[in-house]
Formats: sequence, C-alpha cells, structure tokens
Amino acid sequence: MGYVRTPEEVEAYDLFYRNVTALNHAVGTTFITDHDFAREVIPPCFEVPRPATGTMYVCTNCEEIDDQRTGEDEEAGVVSLDVLYQGKPGSYTLSVFVNRDQSLATGREVWSMPKKLGEVHLMGNGRKTCVLAHRKGAEMRLNTLLQAPEFNTEPKTIKSVFYEIKAVMRPSGGFSCKPTLIEFECTQSIFTSQDGELEHTKLSLKGTDDDPLHTIPVKEITSAWASGCSMATKVLREIELDDSVDYRPYVYGRFYDDWPRAAAKAKAEDAAGQ
Repeated sequence: MGYVRTPEEVEAYDLFYRNVTALNHAVGTTFITDHDFAREVIPPCFEVPRPATGTMYVCTNCEEIDDQRTGEDEEAGVVSLDVLYQGKPGSYTLSVFVNRDQSLATGREVWSMPKKLGEVHLMGNGRKTCVLAHRKGAEMRLNTLLQAPEFNTEPKTIKSVFYEIKAVMRPSGGFSCKPTLIEFECTQSIFTSQDGELEHTKLSLKGTDDDPLHTIPVKEITSAWASGCSMATKVLREIELDDSVDYRPYVYGRFYDDWPRAAAKAKAEDAAGQ
C-alpha cells in the first residue's frame, strides 16, 4: 500500500480488470429514436440499425473480488444507443452519471466510459417505481409500474456487447495516440425480473449544453423492466481505429463540459451588461 504499489499489488489490480464481477439491480426502458439523429451522434466506425433504438437505465452496482465487496456500492444512470460494428450488435454510451469518485475515475481512465459525477436515486415499493440520475441541471428520469416479479431458481443467462472509444489527450490538446475501439462482453445471470406496464411508463430526458439529453428523440417506448443479477464484464477486443477520421468531436462531446463555450457566454453577458 501507499503511494507506490508493490509488484504483487500491481498484478492484483491489473487482474481485477480482466474479468470484473458485480451484483446488480437495475430499472430501465428501451425506446425507438430518430435514425438521422443516431447517425449524427454515433461515430462513423459504427453502422446504425433500423429502426434506431436506445436504452436508458438506472442501477446500483457492487463490484466483487472472490465474492467480497471491493468498496461502496456504485449507483449509475445510463443512456446508450444501439449500434453495429462489422455487423455485430452492441451499444454505444452517450451519457453516464455516477455517484462515486472511484467509479468515475476507473470508468473514464480505464474503460473510457463517459462518466460524470452526479446524483442517482432508485425509489419505489416493488410496484410503483421512479429512478433518476442528474447533474448540473441535466436529468434522466423513468417512472413505471412493475408487474409481479419472476424468480429464477437457476439464473437466466444473457450476453450482450458494448463499445467504447479509448483516446488519451495530450496535455497540449489533441490525442496522444490513435483512438482504440474497445469491445466489451457483459454476461448477466438474472435471478429476478419484472416487466413494466408500457401504458404507465414515462421517460423524461432534460438536458443542458454540457449534457444534451434533451436532444435525444424518444419516438416510442418499447419495453420497461427491472432485474436483479450477477454480472461479469470482460474485454473481447481492442481495435485500432482509422486515424484519418477525427474522433475528437465524439470524445470531447461526451466526456467534457464545454469550458470555452461557458467562458465565451460569460464574456458576452458581461459585455451586454456594460
């Protein structure tokens, strides 16, 4: 321990990321969005399925090593869009709000998920449910009525894929190396599940300049659900992307608040007040 880790501690830390396991409870919804919007915000290395679809969910998550908790529970709110990479379906994250600095740091620096620190709440009585995540005026909120839970003696296994673009900035701006596409596989062992009643499901996305959730068109809600599962996540592939494509707009737009815009706005307001 301390400011310099031993070789054994370094190896243990690296090993953790090769197959992350966690206990998870989530409430979420899937929706159809606008294809032109999806094509605009999804990087060109991906194809956009038809119809264009997405997911919003809020979860509480407890990572484990050898069935022992690694620390405090993480709570997160996520909005993602579905994509195809070389014909393989997966998802691409637009926004993630989390409530822990440890999750924020490791999620951004290691996995390159666009996590930002916020507040996350899961509320309900097993029937009426409200979940939300918010930061600095932006909010994702889901209200639904859940049907009776189903319990699985033997867990139901579901595998899914999600993608992130890893790109490290130079201190002077720009990328220090070619951006890399990371392909993750998530295996969920689901023990409990509940369907939401669509006629009583409402998804609200309120955005800001820095977190433009309000720009995501929600044309139709297609499902709502809650689940309890154990989850394992691992890296399948790391793919170097074509550096003739400028991926900075896609990375900067999800990861960073727009400080130059904020400064220009303040300057304009000062000038207008004189």
